[in-house]
This record gives sequence, structure tokens and C-alpha cells, in this order.
Amino acid sequence: MKKLSILFLLLASTFANAQEHKGFGVSLRTGVSNARMEYISGTIIESNFEVPTLGGSIFYDFPKTSKLDIRLQLSYLDKSWKYQRQYFYSSLPEWVINEFPQRRIGIVRESNNFISPEILFKYYLSKRSFRPFIGAGFRIDIYLKTKETFKDIDENVISEISQRYSNIVRRGLIPSLTTTLGLEYKKVELYFEFNPALATITKPQGYFDIYKQPTQTLSVVAGYRF
Repeated sequence: MKKLSILFLLLASTFANAQEHKGFGVSLRTGVSNARMEYISGTIIESNFEVPTLGGSIFYDFPKTSKLDIRLQLSYLDKSWKYQRQYFYSSLPEWVINEFPQRRIGIVRESNNFISPEILFKYYLSKRSFRPFIGAGFRIDIYLKTKETFKDIDENVISEISQRYSNIVRRGLIPSLTTTLGLEYKKVELYFEFNPALATITKPQGYFDIYKQPTQTLSVVAGYRF
């Protein structure tokens, strides 16, 4: 009887621990992204780091063992960067030169929005109340739209464009990898996430097509599981 009682307590404890780390949750994120842009002319521009707007996720954790969870997640992401852009109209058609006779130099802030399904494997390094963890996963970024703000340095003019580029990426999908490092306490978690894209973005920009090399994003994420 005593052995059965001990076995029951062990099973109950294991089940309770699994239940603690199972279920739906939400998270908020902020961070920085960068990109390396190459014009069709061969000009290369390196972007500066820029703080993006807030992103958010909903997720569900499936505990596989006491140290391993599998997370299914759906996120709204905003990858933003800022860079300087120059236009030299002398190489363009005559009607363009007549309408825009001067060179324009400006600062561009670009924000690309995505809906991103993801699978993430979380491995806990401890079974204590404060549980450090590492994670790795795979994400598909589904392109939604682009918002671009241009500030002309010479004339101090600000213009804003919000549109959807039909061929910003091949078939509108960008695969990427995810690695995480963080800490969890009961139902709350805080972690860093590094997310390098695996595909190059191509965006039409008038007569200057831009080819962006795979972007990289570093984020801080705070989550809560219900």
C-alpha cells in the first residue's frame, strides 16, 4: 500500500508539472532588423538598425517531456530598417529628367509586415521554479504590405507611402530560422530571439529595382501562458 501511495504521488507530480507548461499563451515583442540592399545598377547600401513597431504572437505549448516543449505559434511581425537613398536622374528617360531635374537625397524608413506561422522546440536547462531554456525552430513569413517614409534632406520634405508590392518576394513567402535564449517562471517568460531569413527580398522601386539580402532580426519577447 505504501509503495502504491508513493507511485501515485510521483505520477501526480509528473502530471501537475506537465500541466503547468501546457496551454495557450500570448506574447509581445520589440527589436531591431537590418538588411543589405543592392540596386540593379550595382550600388550597395547597408541599412542602419531601427526599432520596429511592436509585434505579437499567440501560441500553444505541447509538453513532450519534463524538459522539452513543442510550441506552435502564429505571429504578426514588423521588420523595419532605415537607410539613405540617392537618386541620379541623368541616366533616366528624358521625360523623367525634365520633370525631376535635380538629384534627391533622403532618409528612408521602411516597414514590412508579415503574418508568420512557426514551430519552436524549447529545451529547459533546469526543473526549478526559474527555468532557463534554449530553443530552435522554423518560421514562414507571409508578406502583407509595406509602409515607406521618405524624408528629403535638401528640402526637409516628408512623404509617406503605404502599399503592397506584388513581387516583393517570390510567391510572397520568406522562410527563416529561429533561435531563442530565455528564462521562464511559472506562466511568465522572457527571452531573446534571433531570426535570420533564408530568402532574398526583391522589391520594385520605379526604375531602381532593389534586391535585399536575407534580413536578420534580433528581438526581446515577453510571454504569458494562461
